[in-house]
Amino acid sequence: MSILAIRNSIRNWLGASTRIDEWDLDTPSNRAKLLVDEDDQIIAQYPANCAFYDAIADLSYQRQDSQIVVTATFRYYINYRFDFDLSFYQIPIAELENLQQYLLTSLISNKNLLGQFIKDISVTGEEYPLLTRRIEGEDQDWLVTMILPFTIIFNSLAVDEFPNINPPKDVLPDWQLRSLSFKIYKDEIGANRSDLDRVITKDYEEVE
Repeated sequence: MSILAIRNSIRNWLGASTRIDEWDLDTPSNRAKLLVDEDDQIIAQYPANCAFYDAIADLSYQRQDSQIVVTATFRYYINYRFDFDLSFYQIPIAELENLQQYLLTSLISNKNLLGQFIKDISVTGEEYPLLTRRIEGEDQDWLVTMILPFTIIFNSLAVDEFPNINPPKDVLPDWQLRSLSFKIYKDEIGANRSDLDRVITKDYEEVE
């Protein structure tokens, strides 16, 4: 399994397991997510959020029997934005902790959610799994960051696809002989080498 495939699987799993408004490193917009009925009446209001991830860490490769086994830590984050006029204890910290527990437990319990080549999934230690702070600016909204760190062990299946880094290998095809030209001078005793009639030219062209 490739690292890119694991990234895609984690993203699909997160999107199916919880609400993700967008994938972006920037602060979520200050517009809450509204749930309305058929008469456009607001039924519920949810904080805006966005998800992002770091580059992998603690990467190692080992040969086991005929397989290459990779161990890597994937760290994902979900930012939630809450109104500035809430007190700290009005922020649903306990619900966010419960959601975090649900996500981590469900993935560890069913590693095949990410693919058949996953050997094991564990959660790395995190001193502060939820980070709470005020957003700098005029509104001073609350920003709560949920951290989801996965250590994943999987069988490596490298895929030679790097469209944003390297050109495809078939852009420059292998060199092929299309034609060959050479000249033979027919030498004779006393022949005049400046006599062009005695120079034989033969072209060989590739037959399609």
